[in-house]
Amino acid sequence: MSDLSAAIYTILTSDSDVFGEASTRIRPDALDQNEIVPAITYWRVSGTSINEINGSVSGLARARVTIECYATQRDEANQLAEYVRIAMINARGTYSGTKVRNCLMDTHQQHYVENPIDGNSFLRYVTAQDFMFHYVEDV
Repeated sequence: MSDLSAAIYTILTSDSDVFGEASTRIRPDALDQNEIVPAITYWRVSGTSINEINGSVSGLARARVTIECYATQRDEANQLAEYVRIAMINARGTYSGTKVRNCLMDTHQQHYVENPIDGNSFLRYVTAQDFMFHYVEDV
């Protein structure tokens, strides 16, 4: 069974640079409220199945995925995002049962979020990147 989310987790945790920074703090959708950083979140923004010209399903799919890298310093978030970018653009093969054909970086941005804890607030710097995944899905 193809599961792009599981494939992304495997790609990220299998990369020594990404794992060295974020360890297993890699989450689909959102971080826990008091999550230690550096950490990573990812989610599917959109996706489509690719049909043959005659209308039949080809088994090929495309998905846009956002991956956000969190840290307490801007340069740390940027460095983790660079490790993620390199891991993603080199991802070709089968990961957790999903065959990834290729992964292309599309857009990126930087921002920060406040994380209030016990009445205090501190910033989490975020570097976000969107990737286009081309993969094989079950038909």
